[in-house]
Amino acid sequence: MGKTLTDWFRWFTRRAPTSEARMDVANSNLASIRLMGSFVIALETITLAYVLLVPEGQIQSRTASAMSVGLILLLCIVSIGIAHVLKRGEKTSVLAADALLVAIFVLATAWGIFASYRHYVVGEQIVTFYVVQLCFICFLLTKPLQSVIMYGGAFGTFYAMCVAFDGAPSLNVTNYVLFAVIAILGATVRYQTMIDVFARRRQIDELNEELRHTSTHDELTGLLNRMALRDRFESYLGHDLHVLILDVDHFKKFNDAFGHIAGDRVLVAVADAITDVFGEGCAYRFGGDEFLVILVDEADEDVRRKVEEWQRELLGISLEGVSRKIVCSAGMSCGTPVAPDDLRDMIEHADAKLYNDKAAHHAQATSE
Repeated sequence: MGKTLTDWFRWFTRRAPTSEARMDVANSNLASIRLMGSFVIALETITLAYVLLVPEGQIQSRTASAMSVGLILLLCIVSIGIAHVLKRGEKTSVLAADALLVAIFVLATAWGIFASYRHYVVGEQIVTFYVVQLCFICFLLTKPLQSVIMYGGAFGTFYAMCVAFDGAPSLNVTNYVLFAVIAILGATVRYQTMIDVFARRRQIDELNEELRHTSTHDELTGLLNRMALRDRFESYLGHDLHVLILDVDHFKKFNDAFGHIAGDRVLVAVADAITDVFGEGCAYRFGGDEFLVILVDEADEDVRRKVEEWQRELLGISLEGVSRKIVCSAGMSCGTPVAPDDLRDMIEHADAKLYNDKAAHHAQATSE
């Protein structure tokens, strides 16, 4: 029992554990400010129309009510505008979002207190103050200590004003304090619950991203795989392409002479060199020691220069436990595919040219 209470207390009083969680809270509050503001504008517009169009009560009372409604409408419009500006940025400022929350709470609560105090003085129902507090509890997220200060301060201020006026005989102290405590507890529980929701949501997003990355990237080299190529296939159509098939000459000899782990290091080195020279996002591990590179809208001379640069870079690589130079061949085709079969033909054509290049390398090695 004691441990359960301790765990509950720690959960209840904890702060947002990470900067990501604080950012989630800020974004949630900005979205809620716009939603709450829109809801209040709709409601108060109806109220203002009623006050102005229905001749009920004295002219002074109707004027005061109209001014009161006008003030909250203005506050909502300004708050929505500021929240929209803060949310539109690439990265939300947590400090600015929190400052906006506090400012809106102070102004809206002050409006609610004075509206209800005016009603209290004339013996009417004091609903406005409670409605304002309920709106903030339902729509916005406030930290535990922040909830104590904000809601505790609001209830304390309104009660002090009523006591100063006539001793607050019509307010049941027990019920009033109980309502204040419930407001603080409710706001805090909602805040901590949403922190857990945000954490689970981020965890799910991270797992989904990890699964997506795993499904589209080769585990060994980190390059894109055939599934990624399938997903991107249509995006290449209609563009001027250079399709390259690259592979390691006599790769089996690396495995036979130095072991499969050394062979894996060779493949990683080749993939890293491809990324260095051709860039990220254009290279795929096509199978075994074969790699596919698809370049979009590049000049022939630039592509040939990159192929030569890549082959020179590989010759200069020295790997632990591998005494053999890494020599790679390349086959290239170019064109503008308009249908998937056109791109498949380009890949097959580049593959055929690869074997011509490998044969040339083999003949050169034999003659030497």
